[in-house]
Amino acid sequence: MLRSQVGDIIQMLNRWWPEFHRRPNVWVAVGIIVGHAILMAGVAAAGRWSDYAFASLDATEYYQLAQNLTDDFTFGMAGPSGEWSADTWRTPGYPAFLASVMTVVGRSPAALIAVQHLLGMLSTWLMFSIARRHMSTRRAVLVTLLFLLEPYHHFYAFWLLSTSLFVALLLVTWYAWERALETATWRWVCLWSLCAGLLVLVRPIALFVPVVLVAGWIVCQIRGRTNGGAAQLRGRRIVLACAVLAMACAAPAGWMFRNLEVTGRFALSSQRGVVLAYFKAAEVTLWQEGRTRDRYLETSLDEKRADDPHPVWESIDRRLQARFPELDDTQRAELRWSNLAQGNKTDLDSFAVSDALTAIGWSDLLADPWSTLACSTVRCVSMLTFPINLALEPPAGMTMNPWTSAAKGAVYLLLFVGVVIRLLRGRLWFEAAYFPTACVVALLLATTPQLDPRFRVPMIPMLIFIALLPSGRRTCESAISAR
Repeated sequence: MLRSQVGDIIQMLNRWWPEFHRRPNVWVAVGIIVGHAILMAGVAAAGRWSDYAFASLDATEYYQLAQNLTDDFTFGMAGPSGEWSADTWRTPGYPAFLASVMTVVGRSPAALIAVQHLLGMLSTWLMFSIARRHMSTRRAVLVTLLFLLEPYHHFYAFWLLSTSLFVALLLVTWYAWERALETATWRWVCLWSLCAGLLVLVRPIALFVPVVLVAGWIVCQIRGRTNGGAAQLRGRRIVLACAVLAMACAAPAGWMFRNLEVTGRFALSSQRGVVLAYFKAAEVTLWQEGRTRDRYLETSLDEKRADDPHPVWESIDRRLQARFPELDDTQRAELRWSNLAQGNKTDLDSFAVSDALTAIGWSDLLADPWSTLACSTVRCVSMLTFPINLALEPPAGMTMNPWTSAAKGAVYLLLFVGVVIRLLRGRLWFEAAYFPTACVVALLLATTPQLDPRFRVPMIPMLIFIALLPSGRRTCESAISAR
């Protein structure tokens, strides 16, 4: 009986595949829509799907910034004393996106989350379009299906966080990069370079992405001249494209000039010192002290744990306060992790505090370079295999099932092993493998040794692509002819 049913399913798939083969984009789009619809219907049936919108403190700030942009066309927040001031903690990419969406669908969190799921659909379709350029339709469908089933990017789509926008924009950049290499038209060059710059304004962890992409673009153009690799821009087009490339990849500089105008500092954000000292350097300190199990206690911003001891952060507080001897006791009391780790909510100069924390952070990181390197390397692997590390070393202060963490992490461990094996096997076409490999490395370098699954979400589609990328050069046309 079971064998007969399996046989019927196989025959049905064999009859359906030629129809799919004729119009794969349409069928994949239908599958993506159905998959997301089922997910959203399941969440809606369990309760309001906007219940998680403000699960993160970051979401509240993003939403308020977007409202302020919509009402007053001003990127700012009310300070601790009630006065209005320009915001330098957040970059404008995601709040500006939310503000633009609010003008169309309103301010309902549920509507904003629905738009984020539309971004998820776009991302999945772009993943298929990119994969199909370098592999058979069957393998491209497998890449797309694995990305569609990956749970974390769906999970964070229900939060008002920049994750969904960042993933979609990254895949648009990748698709435009592919088209630029294939067609050598300046329009595609302008699009990917513009998107590369905008990525930094959505999430500063993309700071190295434009750098590696510009370097890769130059290498691809050199290879195109020598061995027929990428198509080449010629004549005036290459001059125009390079000029636009330089301007577009410098898009973050425009925001830095804004900060220079309003604060006198040519900087992307006042987050730099806070992140470096309270998160990156603190992680290394815990590593050196053999207390990595305490990281969720030491670096937690959970309000329920606000009164728990944070000896590493409190040590940073004391060193920070010592750098401002001219302040009175009340002002120095503001220089604490409870005020600074989530945002510089003080009456002091944000960039002066950031500079002081930057000096403290680098002092801790360079005090033992080998520990810093070891911690950062291990955390890169932990980032790609999370949450298996929770099963191997259960964190203190948290109650969880290690078997559940092991089961979830095993999937990502398998993906990581697949990527490593594929890279070690070699014989990859440079133009196909460069973008995902370079971007994953750039994102890891910008985030390590922090460990946050939100940072990994944009890496997942690129890791799946690398793991299943076939050997040699296969363009979209050659893949089609080989099916």
